[in-house]
Amino acid sequence: MLVKDFSAIAPHITVDFVQEGEPIRLPVESEMALYRVAQEALNNAWQHSDADRITLEVRFARDGVAITVRDNGVGFEAPRRVTDLSERGHFGLMGMYERAALIGAELRIQSQAGQGTQVTVRTAPTRRSF
Repeated sequence: MLVKDFSAIAPHITVDFVQEGEPIRLPVESEMALYRVAQEALNNAWQHSDADRITLEVRFARDGVAITVRDNGVGFEAPRRVTDLSERGHFGLMGMYERAALIGAELRIQSQAGQGTQVTVRTAPTRRSF
């Protein structure tokens, strides 16, 4: 749904969706936090990266759920510490870290100028089948 909605507002960007593993349900708070992190990562890629291709990947595994948003855009110098985010005006990134922390998830942002950006959020699931 997120990819479909995003493609409607940014038709000039190709968005690939990849799902791996058997889907599982998480507590509602975790699902919402993961969704919002993915949504913010897509919005950041659209508004700031000048990318023409984005991949949204959801991986379900025994040891957790991971969502990765990867773009082929201009990249940026990612702050080394979370505390640097607000000083540099990266409030959207700060919000992603906060959402991940609230559900005990790990958030990793990898980016370099000219190399695109990859945002990954990973959490351990509560196992419930769809």
